[in-house]
Amino acid sequence: MTDSVAYLRTPAAIRERAGLVLRHVENGQSPWFALDAAGLEAAVQATLKVTRQRFRDPSKIPFHSRWRHFEAGGRDRWAALAERMGGLAKEEVARRRIDLAPSAAIPKTIRCASTPNAWSG
Repeated sequence: MTDSVAYLRTPAAIRERAGLVLRHVENGQSPWFALDAAGLEAAVQATLKVTRQRFRDPSKIPFHSRWRHFEAGGRDRWAALAERMGGLAKEEVARRRIDLAPSAAIPKTIRCASTPNAWSG
Protein backbone atom coordinates (compact mmCIF):
# COMPACT_ATOMS: atom_id res chain seq x y z
CA MET A 1 0.00 0.00 0.00
CA THR A 2 1.36 3.42 -0.90
CA ASP A 3 1.73 6.19 1.65
CA SER A 4 -1.03 8.15 -0.11
CA VAL A 5 -3.49 5.27 0.11
CA ALA A 6 -2.52 4.61 3.73
CA TYR A 7 -3.17 8.27 4.57
CA LEU A 8 -6.59 8.25 2.87
CA ARG A 9 -7.62 5.38 5.16
CA THR A 10 -6.89 7.33 8.36
CA PRO A 11 -9.66 8.95 10.44
CA ALA A 12 -8.03 12.35 9.91
CA ALA A 13 -8.17 11.99 6.12
CA ILE A 14 -11.76 10.74 6.27
CA ARG A 15 -12.79 13.77 8.35
CA GLU A 16 -10.90 16.06 5.98
CA ARG A 17 -12.63 14.58 2.92
CA ALA A 18 -16.03 14.67 4.62
CA GLY A 19 -15.45 18.37 5.34
CA LEU A 20 -14.62 18.97 1.68
CA VAL A 21 -17.82 17.23 0.59
CA LEU A 22 -19.84 19.25 3.11
CA ARG A 23 -18.38 22.54 1.86
CA HIS A 24 -19.02 21.45 -1.73
CA VAL A 25 -22.68 20.80 -0.88
CA GLU A 26 -23.02 23.98 1.21
CA ASN A 27 -21.69 26.00 -1.75
CA GLY A 28 -24.34 24.48 -4.04
CA GLN A 29 -21.72 22.71 -6.16
CA SER A 30 -23.11 19.18 -5.82
CA PRO A 31 -25.41 17.85 -8.51
CA TRP A 32 -26.57 15.08 -6.11
CA PHE A 33 -27.03 16.67 -2.69
CA ALA A 34 -28.52 19.84 -1.24
CA LEU A 35 -28.39 21.08 2.32
CA ASP A 36 -31.05 23.26 3.88
CA ALA A 37 -29.20 24.33 7.01
CA ALA A 38 -32.34 26.09 8.25
CA GLY A 39 -33.99 22.66 8.48
CA LEU A 40 -31.29 21.03 10.62
CA GLU A 41 -32.68 22.20 13.95
CA ALA A 42 -36.18 20.98 13.04
CA ALA A 43 -34.71 17.61 12.01
CA VAL A 44 -32.83 17.34 15.31
CA GLN A 45 -35.95 18.22 17.32
CA ALA A 46 -38.10 15.73 15.37
CA THR A 47 -35.49 13.02 15.95
CA LEU A 48 -35.31 13.80 19.67
CA LYS A 49 -39.10 13.76 19.97
CA VAL A 50 -39.47 10.35 18.32
CA THR A 51 -36.51 8.95 20.25
CA ARG A 52 -37.90 10.15 23.58
CA GLN A 53 -41.32 8.70 22.74
CA ARG A 54 -39.91 5.29 21.88
CA PHE A 55 -37.14 5.07 24.51
CA ARG A 56 -37.93 6.58 27.88
CA ASP A 57 -34.59 5.24 29.13
CA PRO A 58 -31.76 6.45 26.83
CA SER A 59 -29.57 3.53 27.93
CA LYS A 60 -32.03 1.16 26.21
CA ILE A 61 -31.57 2.68 22.75
CA PRO A 62 -30.00 -0.02 20.56
CA PHE A 63 -27.07 0.76 18.33
CA HIS A 64 -28.03 1.48 14.75
CA SER A 65 -28.10 -1.80 12.86
CA ARG A 66 -25.24 -0.81 10.56
CA TRP A 67 -22.93 -0.93 13.58
CA ARG A 68 -23.84 -4.57 14.03
CA HIS A 69 -22.10 -5.36 10.76
CA PHE A 70 -18.94 -5.38 12.86
CA GLU A 71 -20.30 -8.50 14.57
CA ALA A 72 -21.48 -10.33 11.43
CA GLY A 73 -20.89 -14.05 11.28
CA GLY A 74 -20.31 -14.23 15.02
CA ARG A 75 -16.93 -12.51 14.66
CA ASP A 76 -16.42 -9.65 17.12
CA ARG A 77 -14.57 -7.10 15.02
CA TRP A 78 -15.13 -4.41 17.66
CA ALA A 79 -12.99 -6.39 20.10
CA ALA A 80 -10.21 -6.74 17.52
CA LEU A 81 -10.40 -3.02 16.81
CA ALA A 82 -10.36 -2.19 20.52
CA GLU A 83 -7.08 -4.08 20.92
CA ARG A 84 -5.52 -2.01 18.16
CA MET A 85 -6.74 1.25 19.73
CA GLY A 86 -5.79 0.35 23.30
CA GLY A 87 -3.36 3.24 23.75
CA LEU A 88 -5.72 5.96 22.55
CA ALA A 89 -7.80 8.31 24.68
CA LYS A 90 -11.45 7.31 25.13
CA GLU A 91 -12.55 10.37 23.17
CA GLU A 92 -10.41 9.36 20.18
CA VAL A 93 -11.72 5.79 20.31
CA ALA A 94 -15.29 7.14 20.28
CA ARG A 95 -14.45 9.49 17.42
CA ARG A 96 -12.99 6.67 15.36
CA ARG A 97 -15.95 4.38 16.00
CA ILE A 98 -18.32 7.14 14.92
CA ASP A 99 -16.17 7.67 11.81
CA LEU A 100 -16.72 4.02 10.94
CA ALA A 101 -20.48 4.38 10.85
CA PRO A 102 -21.49 4.71 7.20
CA SER A 103 -22.18 8.27 6.18
CA ALA A 104 -25.65 7.26 4.96
CA ALA A 105 -26.76 6.19 8.44
CA ILE A 106 -27.17 9.66 9.96
CA PRO A 107 -29.16 11.35 7.16
CA LYS A 108 -31.26 8.21 6.75
CA THR A 109 -32.01 8.14 10.47
CA ILE A 110 -33.10 11.78 10.41
CA ARG A 111 -35.20 11.23 7.28
CA CYS A 112 -36.87 8.13 8.73
CA ALA A 113 -37.65 9.85 12.02
CA SER A 114 -39.64 12.49 10.17
CA THR A 115 -41.60 9.89 8.16
CA PRO A 116 -41.70 6.71 10.27
CA ASN A 117 -44.56 5.14 8.33
CA ALA A 118 -42.66 5.45 5.04
CA TRP A 119 -39.50 3.74 6.27
CA SER A 120 -38.39 0.85 4.10
CA GLY A 121 -35.13 -0.38 5.60
